[in-house]
Amino acid sequence: MPVRLPSQIPSGSVVEIEPPFRLVVIGANGSGKTRFGIWLEEQNQKSMRVQRISAQKALSIPDFAPVKNLEQAEMELHLGRSDQHASLDRKFIDRWGSNPATFLLSDYEKLLAVLFARDADRNRRHTELTRQSGEFVPVADSPIDQIIAIWGHLMPHREIALTDGKVLVGKGSQAEYHGKEMSDGERVALYLLGQCLTAPNEAMIIIDEPELHLHRSLMDKLWNKVEELCPDKTFVYITHDLDFVTSRIGARKV
Repeated sequence: MPVRLPSQIPSGSVVEIEPPFRLVVIGANGSGKTRFGIWLEEQNQKSMRVQRISAQKALSIPDFAPVKNLEQAEMELHLGRSDQHASLDRKFIDRWGSNPATFLLSDYEKLLAVLFARDADRNRRHTELTRQSGEFVPVADSPIDQIIAIWGHLMPHREIALTDGKVLVGKGSQAEYHGKEMSDGERVALYLLGQCLTAPNEAMIIIDEPELHLHRSLMDKLWNKVEELCPDKTFVYITHDLDFVTSRIGARKV
């Protein structure tokens, strides 16, 4: 389905662009960038999966991720709840607290639940296929496998493991420590990787302040790798950072 964008003509009309594409929206503080992202989410969420990553987000990592089935975990991450009342019509209430522009999004636990549920679902499917075939079947990478590989590329001085419901980080020969002790940059890198890699193909991912807490060299590598692994997804970056804008070579700039 085409992505709806606001027209430059102030008449309430829209323009439609075929996905996937990369779009960078740049503007000064207070120029309405966040509300632009909210508009995109509202206009497109009924025709495609839209995952908006707010700049106002908590980065607290729980001691253990809750064990949930994949459907329940994905509904809670995307819609804010997983009961009979979960729906797109209630998303701005349940996920955004009726205040999508300034609500402090606290969904790290929900993201980790999706990551572990995806891993368990991959393992279950692989076990069934192996039993049916009676021979070795190659194991597909889960989002956790992809995150570990990217992490090694971005931060080779830190080893990360997501296992048994926990996030653990090691320093080579030194003892490992829990993910909640990571720096802001490390926690946001894991969060962004998880959000982007668990979004389904052909989804639109809106990232408000994609440079937040990230060193320039790490920022470029992270987003280059994410875009490489997600060629079928549309990325909309909302930023005031000119260095980030120039790093998105080939993207549309507004």
